[in-house]
Amino acid sequence: MEYPVGNYPAAYVRYSLWGTTLTLMGDSIPSANDEDVNVYWHGPQTLSASATTVPAWADDLVALGAAALAALEWASYATNRVNVGGDTTWKQYLQWGQANLRHFRAEIRRLGRRGTLRTSALYAPAEPKQSQATDPGP
Repeated sequence: MEYPVGNYPAAYVRYSLWGTTLTLMGDSIPSANDEDVNVYWHGPQTLSASATTVPAWADDLVALGAAALAALEWASYATNRVNVGGDTTWKQYLQWGQANLRHFRAEIRRLGRRGTLRTSALYAPAEPKQSQATDPGP
């Protein structure tokens, strides 16, 4: 979260998220509705038959990645099976899938923020996360 907005370098503030409530943790907080706060959020995309959050320009890239993974899966399935395409059908699927998966990942790196896909936080949350290794019970 960036507040106040427009400073150079950007001023980031700590925050706490509880359910749907976002709380700024800092010495100065917005005092009225006329002050801006930049919230940076990255999350998974939604892709279904009825709606998508994937931008239209990325449709071909998503299709390329899906086709490459499907080809690799088929190569594994077609190994040691009788195929109409001959004895090397599995190998052709494997090579095509590997080449296109490399191309897909190269495009993701090129388009991605600093060339990586990752989850991270600018600051530690105000409250530490509870351990999920044990069940505290009722």
